[in-house]
Amino acid sequence: MQIFYAALLDTLDEKAQTVIFANVEDILLANTAFLSDLEERQRETRLYVDRVGDVVRAHMGDMGVYTVSGAPRGLSDILHTEDCALRRGGQRRGGLKEEC
Repeated sequence: MQIFYAALLDTLDEKAQTVIFANVEDILLANTAFLSDLEERQRETRLYVDRVGDVVRAHMGDMGVYTVSGAPRGLSDILHTEDCALRRGGQRRGGLKEEC
């Protein structure tokens, strides 16, 4: 992650860095905790992991770091509208941020 992040810092202006990497630390913390628990499960089961649902469920609350709530409003509206259209079988109604 550090290699990818450091390479982009030279390419992006400060505003772009702030928007794109606004919660990169939160994502890293969530992933590190999740990976740690998965590795612990692997140690417990002696390399063959046959169940992970409980580990995933325990970390679902942390996966909110992947939502687009911090995205620019236009992108959030577009994604919401596309999601609603897919739920209706690809048919769109006019306007943004409509209820599904």
